[in-house]
Amino acid sequence: MDFNKNYYQILGVDKITEEQDIKKAFRNLSKTHHPDKGGNSDTFKSINEANSILSDSTQRAKYDTSSPHGANYRQRTNGFSGGSNNPFNEGTQNPFNTYRTHFGVDIEDFLNKSGFRNRYYEEIEDLDIELTINITLKEIYNNTPKDFTYIRNVKCTTCEGSGEVNMVGYVECHHCNGTGRGNNDINTICSNCKGSGKITKKICNDCNGTKVKLKKETLPLSNLFILSENHRTIAYNGYGNSSKNYKDKVGRLVLQLIPTGDKNYKKVGKDLYFKTKLNFKTAILGGSLEYEHLDGKIYSVKIPEKTNNLARFKLKEKGLMITQQGNRGDLYIDIELFIDYTKLSSLDIEILKNLT
Repeated sequence: MDFNKNYYQILGVDKITEEQDIKKAFRNLSKTHHPDKGGNSDTFKSINEANSILSDSTQRAKYDTSSPHGANYRQRTNGFSGGSNNPFNEGTQNPFNTYRTHFGVDIEDFLNKSGFRNRYYEEIEDLDIELTINITLKEIYNNTPKDFTYIRNVKCTTCEGSGEVNMVGYVECHHCNGTGRGNNDINTICSNCKGSGKITKKICNDCNGTKVKLKKETLPLSNLFILSENHRTIAYNGYGNSSKNYKDKVGRLVLQLIPTGDKNYKKVGKDLYFKTKLNFKTAILGGSLEYEHLDGKIYSVKIPEKTNNLARFKLKEKGLMITQQGNRGDLYIDIELFIDYTKLSSLDIEILKNLT
């Protein structure tokens, strides 16, 4: 288990996703990324690792509490180290209780309203979504637009990201049982009802009080031909997860576009290499070889007399385009001679015997 890895993002799921949905996400990703189906072995290894952790309740619980990407991880951002002498240690009792006891003032509430506490206690949220997309050589060559679908957290529209909705009338506060005071200290004000003993809001049923909801998004991708040697990274601001704590805060969607392999082609930079078979008769006498390229067009390659095995022919500017200026690489066709014995007559064999 690697606590530095974001297993949720690797599977494209949220931290509150149920176990059966995690397994479903793994199965869907396996259809694309399994090496037996042309996927990248390293990508599949990461997907498999994420699934093994998140689909196991014991492993997931450990990950959620120990990893900064986990659902129950508590990040300290106040600048103090841990230990019993730390007055702001989250592992101890609330440090503001001391001020309430001695001064009868809700210091924590005062700091929250002033904005002071939020500046120093802003919770760190991992809102970015990082995903890998395999792009075929055919899609790259033709610069084919591609729709990409993923799942992210968005602000709940029912409660406007507050986690609560207004009720008709009011009910007794369940935190303080209507007293308006803290349960353990009569000198404190109940933070839930602000001392009134009554509440006029209830948890939003749509988001169950989490302030966000899962939503399937579809993003059109274009200009797929603009690739570096091995991959291309694209970041979309505002397309990541919405914050549960700050209404207008949204992360990024970071996509790694990876060119996938093709059994017929080899990619070297922006050049393409294609191996094809040529019958021995054409190799000896010369002729032409028809070839269907990635653009769907048929090209004719002139074959000279006495062409040897592994001969190479070059088609200019039929490779990939990796710059916006439109400069394509070249295509190299490698010849592999073969004999179709089903078409070899007895007369042909006799003629071959007479050759010196």
